[in-house]
Amino acid sequence: MLAEEMSIKSTEREYVRSAWLIEGPKTDHSLCVLLDGEVYRDSVHVLPIFSTLMQRGSIPPMTLVFVSHGGAAARHSDYVCDPQFARFIAEDVVSRARARVPSLSAERHLICGLSLSGLAAAHIALLYPTRFPAALCQSGSFWFEPDAFARLAQQRPPVKTRFWLSVGDEETDANVSHPPTGLFQGISQIAGVERARAVLDGNGGEVNRHRYRGGHTFEHWRAEFSDALQWLLRTG
Repeated sequence: MLAEEMSIKSTEREYVRSAWLIEGPKTDHSLCVLLDGEVYRDSVHVLPIFSTLMQRGSIPPMTLVFVSHGGAAARHSDYVCDPQFARFIAEDVVSRARARVPSLSAERHLICGLSLSGLAAAHIALLYPTRFPAALCQSGSFWFEPDAFARLAQQRPPVKTRFWLSVGDEETDANVSHPPTGLFQGISQIAGVERARAVLDGNGGEVNRHRYRGGHTFEHWRAEFSDALQWLLRTG
């Protein structure tokens, strides 16, 4: 799989994010957007998983776009349910990918995120349910303003979006601050994910909550990645 590097400009903000695109087939197909793109590519090592699953026919052929996080401080700004960032992904990133790969469909894509970007993936799927009817949220940081996330979900029309929500049984830290901005976490990752599961399930989403043994680490996210993709992309 050969990646093409590109820069994508926001039409609403004065910023640019790097991205790496791997082109899918010449026939109609969907896109997979991976937030925290460097992490998925270089630390979780998902490219061999995609390649194997596509070759086996376990998932359909897709175009992949890995979107850079832009740095630690940017993650604390972009990934905390920012509607402008959601629009950047759903419109600017998708439009740029479709301009590069004309066979991409307009809707029905997959979005993936982990930790804070797992929260962002769920938020984007809520705001753009036809564009992203499937979201992978690995150890999503749903501890960030959980009441606000719940209100947003309850205000949205019921959706049939598929959400894979995972969390490790060792993710019990609470009342901690995260550098570099001091972002405060009041409840544990486990508690946040459980609240999100209840909220999304109550709004009509199809939720698979995966509780694994371990902590907030790349190896666990990689271990579940194949199963998550196959569940999220299954037909019927």
